[in-house]
Order: sequence, then C-alpha cells, then structure tokens
Amino acid sequence: MLQGGRDVVIVAMFELVFHINISTLITRQKIDFGIPKMAEPEPEPEPEPEPEPEPEPEPEPEPEPKPTSSPTTTISKIIIDFGYPWPREKKPKKERINAIANQIKNFLSSRPTTTSLIPVILVGEDLDGVLKRLGDLCPSYVNEVEVYVGKIEELLPSSSSSIYLSPDSPNLISMTAKPPSLLIIGGIIDRNPTPGRSLKRAEEINISHGCLDLESINFDNLTNNEPLNVDTILGVCSAWINQNGDLKTALIDNLVEHEDRHPNRRVHL
Repeated sequence: MLQGGRDVVIVAMFELVFHINISTLITRQKIDFGIPKMAEPEPEPEPEPEPEPEPEPEPEPEPEPKPTSSPTTTISKIIIDFGYPWPREKKPKKERINAIANQIKNFLSSRPTTTSLIPVILVGEDLDGVLKRLGDLCPSYVNEVEVYVGKIEELLPSSSSSIYLSPDSPNLISMTAKPPSLLIIGGIIDRNPTPGRSLKRAEEINISHGCLDLESINFDNLTNNEPLNVDTILGVCSAWINQNGDLKTALIDNLVEHEDRHPNRRVHL
C-alpha cells in the first residue's frame, strides 16, 4: 500500500517536472522562433529647405547722354624736314649734322617753360647722325621732340592745313594770320644758302608754302627772302602758336633774342 502510494508520488513528480520542462521549451521556442517583430518604420527624411530666391540685379544706371557737339582745340605742330640729302663727304656731313643739332638744342634750352611746349617732330629717312649728336648735346631731347623715320609725305594728313616756310616763296604770310595745323621748316643749314632750295622742296612734296613778311616789321633792314637760323624759325613758330596769331610779336622777340645770342652771326650761318 505504501509502496503504491510512493509510486504515485514519484509519477506525479515526474509529470510535474516533465510539464515544467515542456512549458519551458515552449516558452523558449516562442522567444527564439516566434513571429518576428515588425520592423519599425524608418523616419521620414526631413524636407530640404527651399533655396532662397536670388536677389534681382540692380538696374544699371543709364549712361549720361553725350553732348552732340563739343568744342575741340587743334594744337599746331612744327615739323623739321630732313628730306634734304646729306653731303657725301664725311667732313661736310659731320659739320652739317653738328650745326643742325646745335640749332635744335638752342631752341629746346631757350624756350620758356611757362608756355605750352609745342610739339616738334623730326622727320626723315636718315636721322641716325642727328639723333646721336643731339643726344650728346641735349640728352633730354627724347622727352621734348618726336621722331618719325620715313618720308614726310607719309606723315602729312590730307585734311589739315599745312605751310612749308620758305624765304623764296612768293606767298607772304599775314601778320594777323592764325597758325596752321602744321608748320614745316627745312632741316638744312648752309653757310652759303642755295636760293630756292626750300621752295623746290615744298613743290616736290606738293604742299602749300609761305614766306614770313620780315620787311613789314622794319627790323635791322631784313628782307623777306633773308634765310633765318633754324633755332630762330623754331622760336618764331612756337611763339606764333602760343600767342594764337600774334606773328609780329613772335618775330620781333625771337629776332632780338637771336641777335643777343649770336652777335657775330645775326641772320644765318
């Protein structure tokens, strides 16, 4: 009887243990192999900020209207024409180069700085000797004159007024005449001037020519066909332009200055 009851107790305990183990196994299966959890939804991306609108460009200011016409000032220029052939002999050529370079130097060093510096242009196809000598005598000349290597015809504008000064020209220039756009003088110096040389040159290049009316100023019995030094002519032309047409004063002032500078060579070399 007791044995039988013991067996019942043992069987009951076995069933209890078996039930616990099975329950545990089922529980574990539910944990390990159960229905998987639903994935959490991914967060929606934040909307990108809308770009700020670009500022509208400011309207450009309208340009100021240009005047339909404006006064223009024509500045006259002086051309020294070196279109005359140099002497073939070495010594005479050197003497002429030295003489003309000295004349230009005299003009550059004596013209007043209180007045406008009138443009002076040296023109010719063979200027090497003159430029070299002028550089020795007056190194600053490069800042005071222009140089054009070539024929003078290439430089003369067809639309401007030009006068080639020549003591042999029959055309007298009035003392009240306004200076032209271009005043041209011959870059020649002769101890014994050849009559008609500059007039012939002006006619060759087909340009108007004129003669200074020296007789009208009654200065030292000068005649109209008296050749003047290059530095004197440069001074006259420069003063004539600066004084805006007072040719008489320009002539007298520069002739007096020439006499003071060259008392023994009052007119030409």
